[in-house]
Amino acid sequence: MAKLWLTDKSYPIWSYLLRIIYWLLAIYLSSLFLQAYGQESWSKVGLIVLSILFVIIFLVFARLIDHFLKVTVKD
Repeated sequence: MAKLWLTDKSYPIWSYLLRIIYWLLAIYLSSLFLQAYGQESWSKVGLIVLSILFVIIFLVFARLIDHFLKVTVKD
């Protein structure tokens, strides 16, 4: 278990792995979006909207991870 940067909470390694996998998936989906719609005039706006959507989903996802993957600290 390690402490997340700039916090005093400890998280299991699965928490880190899930977050890394999420962002790798987000990058992959963004690249697919660019390959499919890169030639369109609205593709930059679509990519911005997609990025904002990824961040909002990540915030919810991170809250769920924090809730379900708690570390019990024994003093």
